[in-house]
Amino acid sequence: MTWLSCLPVLGTAIGWLTGTMISPYESEKQQFESFAKVLAAFVTGFLVSKVNAIFDLLLKDEYRQLISNGMVLRRMMIGLTCALIAMMAVFVSRQYFHVDPPAGPKVIG
Repeated sequence: MTWLSCLPVLGTAIGWLTGTMISPYESEKQQFESFAKVLAAFVTGFLVSKVNAIFDLLLKDEYRQLISNGMVLRRMMIGLTCALIAMMAVFVSRQYFHVDPPAGPKVIG
C-alpha cells in the first residue's frame, strides 16, 4: 500500500478535525481558542517559511511528473473530497443536532 492510498483516510481525519474546530460546543470554546492560537502560530511560523522549499521541490522534473500523473491527481482529489465531506458532516451534526449529557446515573430499584 502506497502513501497515496492513505490520502482518503488522512483527508477524512483532517476534515473531522476541521469540522470539530469550526463548530465547538459551549464547553469547548475556551480550549479551542487556545488551540487555535497555537495552530495559527505554527502555520504562520513554520509552514510559511517552508513554502519556498515546497515550490522548489514541485518544480523539479521528477516531482512534476509524479504530480501530473492522473492517478496521483485522482487520489489527491479523493483525499480532498473526503476532507470536505467529513468537515461538512461534523459541522452540521455539531451545529444542529445537540445531545444533552445524561443527568447522572439512574438508580433502578
